[in-house]
Amino acid sequence: MTALPFIHPDDMPDVYALTGVGTCMEPMISDGASVAFSKRKAVTVGDIVGVIFRREAAPHYGAPGMIKRLAEPLPPPGFDAPIFLETLNPIRKVAVRSSDVLAIHAFIGVAQRAGDGRAALPASALANIERTDA
Repeated sequence: MTALPFIHPDDMPDVYALTGVGTCMEPMISDGASVAFSKRKAVTVGDIVGVIFRREAAPHYGAPGMIKRLAEPLPPPGFDAPIFLETLNPIRKVAVRSSDVLAIHAFIGVAQRAGDGRAALPASALANIERTDA
């Protein structure tokens, strides 16, 4: 079995981009899109989020993380309960165990690739990065 790629959320910058895989979030996010997230922006029900799994849990889900819409409020910290997410294509509810999750980060936009290994976010995506739950 091939090991899944893994980057700990603590090692990621406050704003980062990953390649989206799959069609479950189309038409908002296409397969192969460079998807940007903010570690600081608070998430609420209805937001698109990036979910990063613990290394040990990732094989159960078949990926180191996933991009979905937050369908219900997050359980309180330290409480092992399901986190309910949903896909857009088709619309379907998905549950993950909170104990399997290292981090949930806010989607801030689809970055445009520059062709040289870099990507840039549109100004509209950058405008809303600072919202936090503090």
